[in-house]
Amino acid sequence: MTDQPISSAPAGGLPARALRALLDRIERIAGTTPRLLLFGLVVSVLGTFELSRVHPAPWSMQSGRIHGLQGALEAINRGWPILTAAVPGKSEIYAAGATDDQGAYLVVPWLAHLLGWQDPVNLFRWMALIAFAIPVLLYPWLIRELSGSTLAGLASPFVLLIGLWLLPLSDIYWVTSWVILALVPVLLLMDRRWPRHGLALLLAFLVLASLASTIRSQAGLPVLVGAALLLVRRPWPRLSRAGAVALCVVAYFSVSVFGMSAVRAERDHQLHGRALVGENGIGHPFWHTAYIGLGYLPNDWDIRYYDGVAYRDVLRVDPKARFLGPAYSRILSHRYFQLVGDDPAFAAKLYVEKLVVTLRAGAPALLVLALLGPWLLLRHARRRRWARDALFVAPAALIGLASPLLATPDAGGYLLGWLAAVLLASIVAFAVGVTTWRTADAPVRSAVRGIRARPAIGGAMVAGVIALLLCVALAPGIRETAVRWASSAPAPQVSQPPDATH
Repeated sequence: MTDQPISSAPAGGLPARALRALLDRIERIAGTTPRLLLFGLVVSVLGTFELSRVHPAPWSMQSGRIHGLQGALEAINRGWPILTAAVPGKSEIYAAGATDDQGAYLVVPWLAHLLGWQDPVNLFRWMALIAFAIPVLLYPWLIRELSGSTLAGLASPFVLLIGLWLLPLSDIYWVTSWVILALVPVLLLMDRRWPRHGLALLLAFLVLASLASTIRSQAGLPVLVGAALLLVRRPWPRLSRAGAVALCVVAYFSVSVFGMSAVRAERDHQLHGRALVGENGIGHPFWHTAYIGLGYLPNDWDIRYYDGVAYRDVLRVDPKARFLGPAYSRILSHRYFQLVGDDPAFAAKLYVEKLVVTLRAGAPALLVLALLGPWLLLRHARRRRWARDALFVAPAALIGLASPLLATPDAGGYLLGWLAAVLLASIVAFAVGVTTWRTADAPVRSAVRGIRARPAIGGAMVAGVIALLLCVALAPGIRETAVRWASSAPAPQVSQPPDATH
């Protein structure tokens, strides 16, 4: 896609004409794809080292995951099977990441062993930094292709880097941001211009999304949703489209489900029936998180956002229930719906206040969207195109909202999917704004005329800004209440009974 021609007459005044001439020259010099990619490469290399300074070692990670990665590396160094963990000085074989997403415990220790890297957590940090260098490298070209402006493309990697500096990158949660920032823009481009061998390329991206989902559960789901939206509009026979969507589903589960199942089967085969210590389940216990998420704010059920609270309440119902055993999720899901059904007003208030805190975290990007979004969707000449883009980004934002709303919006890692989605949307909106500014004689006067012609645009802008200001004003008080409630009682220390059987 080439830059949109500037058809309007240049604005009056020598400074304005000189500025436009300078910008035209920049776009002519830097407008080719190789030059944009070379520019992105330079910015990504320098930006990665800056990101390493802003997000220094030690990488913020839950202590259980730190010990799990170290134990998995120790097991590989001893020659033990994959997805096992060892404790120095002990001979027991532990299950690596048994109650977690196991992809990191497979990939990171193996890579550390291969490279002779003694600190798997720091290696994981550098994997994150290098992964984010990829979208920084591609954005000058990608954003130019999406918006039609070379100038916007040149500015985009710097905007992305600022966002990455501000995002609370940590633990395994960075993967959710990476999927949205790196893969969703490519889907937007494929929706504009379907490439040769497009389906094969789409399946490759879904395999990559599946790999990301092994590290953080369902991190790649926005790519699967976007792929379905992409294929629905293809001018193919209905049966062909259905078959393509089915292939996408298979590709999405290829690594996260089929691949990891094969890895665990191979591990069990190598163990020859030897039992693993600590293998109570596989993956994140969903109802565990949703249940203790009810304890974010003061409540009459004595629930707080502590892991031990869930098992404490399970044992009150069934004293022989194993931690993460078959009865565990069943009891918690039943109690969750029972409590929410008994007091729906509290549940509604809880989730609204969580939403306020979550929106506050994305305030800078949301302000850009509040000011530009109504104009792009209601007035801009290509408003149907931007509405179509919104269909791809909105599911990523909604999926990202699920974690802070179900769990807690105060944990930075849970916010990363949501923050990445609004960051991407704001970058695209900013790029379109730059494109329009370059082609307008008087951008401010043009915008004012547009608002006068469509009062709904101004009303939507004002409503969005007011709602955002309310979130900014109310969120600190909600967070303070949540902190006081959490600290009003210690975390319960709950041990699994020796006679627990189910």
